This record gives sequence, C-alpha cells and structure tokens, in this order.
Amino acid sequence: MITSPLRVFISSTTDDLGDCRQKVAEVVTRLGQVAVSMKTFGASSLAPEGVSVERVREAEVLVGLIGYRYGHVPAGSSKSVTEMEYDTAVAAGKIVLMYVPQAAFGGSQQARSPAVDDRALRFIDRIQRESHTCGAYADRADLPGIVAADLYRVITGGAPGIMAYRKGLRELHGGNYDSAIYDLGWAVHLLPDDGAPSFLLALALLRGRRPRRVTLDEIRRIEALLDVSARLAPSRAVFALWGVIEVDCYVSNGFHHPHEERARQFWMKALAHKPDADNFGLIRWLQPEIAAEYLAPFM
Repeated sequence: MITSPLRVFISSTTDDLGDCRQKVAEVVTRLGQVAVSMKTFGASSLAPEGVSVERVREAEVLVGLIGYRYGHVPAGSSKSVTEMEYDTAVAAGKIVLMYVPQAAFGGSQQARSPAVDDRALRFIDRIQRESHTCGAYADRADLPGIVAADLYRVITGGAPGIMAYRKGLRELHGGNYDSAIYDLGWAVHLLPDDGAPSFLLALALLRGRRPRRVTLDEIRRIEALLDVSARLAPSRAVFALWGVIEVDCYVSNGFHHPHEERARQFWMKALAHKPDADNFGLIRWLQPEIAAEYLAPFM
C-alpha cells in the first residue's frame, strides 16, 4: 500500500484533449494524489518543454492521454512535447499509464482525415510496441473512469505488479520467454484482482509454439490461467483463445470428446462479449499462426 501521495503527471495535447485532461486531474485529486499538468506550472526560466520534462522527472507516475493530434513540436526538435514527456518517463523508469483511441489500437488505424495526424498514428504504434501497459478508449468521456481504476490499483499496492507486468512485456519483445514468464508470474501474484497478467502469462507459456506442440502439463497450467482471467476479466479474446486450446491441442491429438463441445461452448461465450482489440493484439503478436487460422471470426 502506497501511503504518501503520488505526483501524477498528466500528459496530453491541449486542443483535442485539454478538457479531458482537466477531468482526469480532478479524479487524481479525489483519489488523494497530486495532479501535475501544464495548468499547474509556475513561472520558470526554462522553455515550456523544458518545464514539462522537469516535472515528469519529479513525478512518480505519467498518465498519457493520446489522441489523433501530435501536438506542438518546439523549434529545433523533431518530437512533440507530448512525446518528449513520454520519453522522459520511460527513460526514468516511472510508472507509465498510456491511453490511445480504440480505433488505432492493436495495429488498426482510423481512416485518414484532416483531423488525423500521421505523426500521431506513428506515436500510437510506438507506444503499443514498447514495454509498459497501454489501454484503449472508445469515447474520451470514459477516460476519467478508466484512469481512476488503473491509478487505484497503483495506489493500493499495484505499482510493483504493474512494473513486473511491464518488465514481462519488455522481455517478450526481446524474445526472452524465461525472464518474461518469471516476471509475469510475479505480476499475477501482485495483481490478484487483475485478469490481464494471467492472460498474458498464458500466452507467454506457449513460448511461440502452437498449442498442439505444448506438453499437457503446460496446457493445464495455461488453462488454469485462462480460467483466472475469465473470472476476473471475461472477454471475447480469453474465451476465443481457450476454444483454440481445446481444438488445436486436444482435438488435433485425437481427443475429440468432450473437447469439440468445450471449444464450441467457449466460442459461444466469446461471441457474447464485445471485441477487445488489446487482447487480440497480444494474440496476433505472440500467436499469429493460430490467430490467422482460428480467430478471424472473433476479431
């Protein structure tokens, strides 16, 4: 449990998300933490971007609200102030909570229009490739509630778990399955009320192999983790993947009954939930072969 208030730096572009940033700041304050954003900056001899970077270094948490505008790029720089703030937080090992539009999550891109900046889309793609967790929002009005839930987990002891989850993601990006499984195991332990670590650990335990090439002992552990994830955070991707396990592991090895029926039940449960681009993005990344073969109807 974190007892002293956290300094939470709230990063966003002003023109499209400035009002939302203010509402998130109010949520942070109601949670008893210290909200830091451009509106709270005092006088300084530094340029505005220099003040932003300094305030990020002083904070414990960066909350990044990302939309389709890239934001102000200072003279002499190739990056916006928002991306500078992000770089500073990642380099300093801060707790980083990033939120991007649902339509741009998991590799998909919103249709081009004058309101969509290609640099913003590239920044969103970069955020999703890197090592911290990243959430999606369909409506920016939902952002204060989403941020409140994530920040509450940090305040109530989830910070080490989030760091372990983030480290596990980083190890997976490097192809280091042993290290990733170790760190994600800690994340599952430290975040007992969050289904996301269990889901990602289940994917990591496949080690890039198809389920049919994994031992039954490993499959049973994977199924136990999917059961945890389904109870804590039921989603279309969790049940869809569980159905794939039944078909690709058991049925393909000749164990038709009752696994064909179980797969059908899991897939029916999957269709009862809305598509979740974040989890399907993880499956496409770590298991592209089974995603292409089985999961197109669910995405």
